[in-house]
Amino acid sequence: MALAAPVTLSANTAYYLASQETSGGDQWCNYTTVLTTTSAAVVNIAIKGTDGLTYGGVGTTKNSYGPVSFKY
Repeated sequence: MALAAPVTLSANTAYYLASQETSGGDQWCNYTTVLTTTSAAVVNIAIKGTDGLTYGGVGTTKNSYGPVSFKY
């Protein structure tokens, strides 16, 4: 989905990209997708939460629950 307006992210700052999944909905049930980056960014680790409030890292560096694409 395209954003309504561009978002500028600050350098040297960590950000989480998260989505809410529901039972029987999207099928990204594992964090085995490996992301490739350029020198503009790094992928630290996938995150997972079970209650919508608390999240923790899972997997290893460069893993994600699904494909991600950024334009810069």
